[in-house]
Amino acid sequence: VDVPWPMQLLVNASALERYADIFSFLLVVKRTQMELHARWCHQKESAALPAAERARLHPLWRLRAHMAFFVANLQYYLQVDVLDAQWVALVQTANQCADFEELVRAHEATLGAIHAQCFLQSASVSAALMSIFEQSLELCHLLGDDGGGTPRATVAREFGKQVSFFVSYLSGVSSPQASQHLAQLHLRLRFNEFDLSSVGDF
Repeated sequence: VDVPWPMQLLVNASALERYADIFSFLLVVKRTQMELHARWCHQKESAALPAAERARLHPLWRLRAHMAFFVANLQYYLQVDVLDAQWVALVQTANQCADFEELVRAHEATLGAIHAQCFLQSASVSAALMSIFEQSLELCHLLGDDGGGTPRATVAREFGKQVSFFVSYLSGVSSPQASQHLAQLHLRLRFNEFDLSSVGDF
């Protein structure tokens, strides 16, 4: 990416690399959310299907609902608790900066915070999230016209395994004192003691 002067003083090569990581991650999240929603739109038209076909698809619809629940809550966290919050903080700091160097430091701190809060600085957590997205897209493929792809039990088992790992990670780092935003995400994912990891059992 060719960054025009003087923006290159603020957005250097290191910053561009982080921006690329962040936007790549956000695009995968949004694509997964959109694909799951599209399958829900198809599901609404299932009343015309034979009873046997609806019975066959019911476990897939349940799994899709679990996946959509997880992705929607993650998307809300990223949009509201990470991006919006960091942008407001950066604008407030920029308006109070005494010089350009202070603005550069504020931008770097904001970019670093977003990168970390998108779980991109933990290889194991990032890999777990990517696996969750992959299994969600694989389910959408199973619900597609051809119905082919990885067996449902395999998709459900892997999804449950990775969600269980992610929720366990959150429970260890999401105390209100340490991170109010992560605590809120953990609370949303465990709403009414809803255990996402149990999806691997059906």
